Amino acid sequence: MPLAMTADPQSVGGVVTDTLADVPNQPKPGTRNHAFRYPDDEWAALQAAAEENGETVTNVIHRALRGYVKRAEKKRGGEPYA
Repeated sequence: MPLAMTADPQSVGGVVTDTLADVPNQPKPGTRNHAFRYPDDEWAALQAAAEENGETVTNVIHRALRGYVKRAEKKRGGEPYA
């Protein structure tokens, strides 16, 4: 995994070091980015609804996908997919 590059606050002239930065929202182990196409107008509505409910779009999508898998597992007699 590549290191996040940050300016060393102790350096003069903004020398860049190869230390890991305290960057929020770093990926959790066992996760990676997945991409899909989604209509812009529906995405905007999703963002507005999530914000209004104090959630992130990511959390809404995670919950929706987990629910989808659980419902599908229930239909197959409770046998898990993974």
